[in-house]
Amino acid sequence: MDIAGGTNDSVVRHALEPLFRWLGPTVTTFMGLGNGPASSAARDLLDLWLSSTLSTPDDRLMATYQRCIAFLADPPVWDAEPQHRVLALILSCLRSDAFRLPATAVIEHLKAAMRLGGDDDHTWQLILESALTALAADPGEGQRTELMEIITQSAAAMRDISPPSELLAWVTVHNAGLTHCDAFDEDPAQFLAELPFSAIAETHPQLLKQAQAIVAASTQDLRSTPITRPAK
Repeated sequence: MDIAGGTNDSVVRHALEPLFRWLGPTVTTFMGLGNGPASSAARDLLDLWLSSTLSTPDDRLMATYQRCIAFLADPPVWDAEPQHRVLALILSCLRSDAFRLPATAVIEHLKAAMRLGGDDDHTWQLILESALTALAADPGEGQRTELMEIITQSAAAMRDISPPSELLAWVTVHNAGLTHCDAFDEDPAQFLAELPFSAIAETHPQLLKQAQAIVAASTQDLRSTPITRPAK
């Protein structure tokens, strides 16, 4: 396809308009990897998204992630908004691909993302879910320990953001087959008793229902917690 002419230029601009709108600064950011040629961040992010979604071979997928880890640098490559969008794109792909990638590579990407997490609950949720996906792939003992540390730190970060985020982390950990004590320090009954369930019920009713289902299926000592009683 010849994209030098006006008509074809218009077609390409039309097709890539969402990229310019959401990730505009990445189009003019060029980075290289080792002795290889530099490419635009937008090109590498598009390659990652398509490779992840369309199930490219594992070795090609791994190479694509290695190009994109540079975009998780600290200090950030871009201003807050585009950096957050790039981070969300990479982590969303990683959440789906973590079971296919070497655990060491997943850990490397997650640790880089954690340095940029700030107080954004969506970022920490993606980090938590990606670590749980990698953990489910049965990594070696050393990688398992590192992933558990990431899970614990992510849950702690979500606790500091808001009560709904705290409960979401708790639900996510349990839905992945882990127990309360795998990611949280205090007694589970005490943890639940301190959450403002009336307020959470007003803003996140489905989240509350998920938590109630987990409690109902758990041991007897959790069934008397305030989460099982109707909000006043």
